Amino acid sequence: MDAITARECLADTIIDRLRSEGFFMIDLAPGQDLIDLRWAALVAGRHVGCHLEAFVSDVGRSVPGKVTVLVAPSAWRARPFGLDTAVGSIVQDLLRPSVADREVPLSA
Repeated sequence: MDAITARECLADTIIDRLRSEGFFMIDLAPGQDLIDLRWAALVAGRHVGCHLEAFVSDVGRSVPGKVTVLVAPSAWRARPFGLDTAVGSIVQDLLRPSVADREVPLSA
């Protein structure tokens, strides 16, 4: 499968997950895979009629050597797919560093 076909298949997968779950999440290697995912998210957003954002975790946060990426409508707070609370929680968990991830201790 060539790169363009792979991106189009990824865009179709994102569309299907948006319609069924309200978001799309995947673990992938940083680099070209992330660029391809962002391209596919732009295409998927055009098909569903909204702007999509890709929220990216730190490398190795969930899977060693990979980033976790959540693709969701940029207006997820406005309930475009009716799952704003679920998407919001996932985004916050994805982006909030845990205490173990911090180099300095948290103050009370």
